[in-house]
Amino acid sequence: MLIWLLARVAAAGCTTQTLSEAIDEAEEAFVGMETAAFDTAAAQARSALTCQEQPITPILCAGVHRVEALSAFVDDDDDATILSFQAMLSTQPGYDLSSELAPPGSPLREALDRARQYDTSDPFPLGQPTEGWLTVDGRRAMAAPSGRPFVFQRLLDDGAVAQTAYVPLGKPLPSYDTRDLNRPEPVDATSRRGRPLMWVGVAVAAAGAGAYGAAFATRSSYTDAVQAGDEERIRSAHGLTNGLAIGGLVGLGTGGTLVLVGAL
Repeated sequence: MLIWLLARVAAAGCTTQTLSEAIDEAEEAFVGMETAAFDTAAAQARSALTCQEQPITPILCAGVHRVEALSAFVDDDDDATILSFQAMLSTQPGYDLSSELAPPGSPLREALDRARQYDTSDPFPLGQPTEGWLTVDGRRAMAAPSGRPFVFQRLLDDGAVAQTAYVPLGKPLPSYDTRDLNRPEPVDATSRRGRPLMWVGVAVAAAGAGAYGAAFATRSSYTDAVQAGDEERIRSAHGLTNGLAIGGLVGLGTGGTLVLVGAL
């Protein structure tokens, strides 16, 4: 079995299936008390975790914590065993070890019972990534537990996995670019320069519209003068109407142009 596992490590993939199989193999080796095979399978699980190309589910994260607990138990590290069991229970509440892994009265089951007595829920905030989102133990989150290890993942906007890491208690997070949520969005300097021009354009267009509207009012005077045969009023009203109409159209065109130029 050891030779076969070594060959698997050399060709290990970075899929969730590879990770799940490594977890199963580690548990089987632990039950069979094959220490070398267990160490190899646990190493394969860690390798498959850190190079993951797929989002990890909470159930799979609980399996990672379980393997870490078994590994710490093999190394006689009681504190690390309890911490990893706490992480497993927080990720998969209600989970119980099989009788093959931990028979009644075994020190491993006692460590699990002790893990149930501690609260490790105190969180600390995570920085908002510049792109995508974060998951902690397979669930989308913006906070991580401060009292136990956890599985960290950062995903991009398209769902692709950018980072995966197992974060032991007290160890720093993987580094990534964060967004300052208190910083206002940058304003394009060119847009600030264009705003006065836009307001001038609006004012000119409004004046043009007013002039063009006034042309309709003077047109009625022109019509009355024609009906009355008053040549002097006809010439005066005709000139005023044409002037207002032309001026209004020029104002509308100029104002619209200024608005467009200011918006660019």
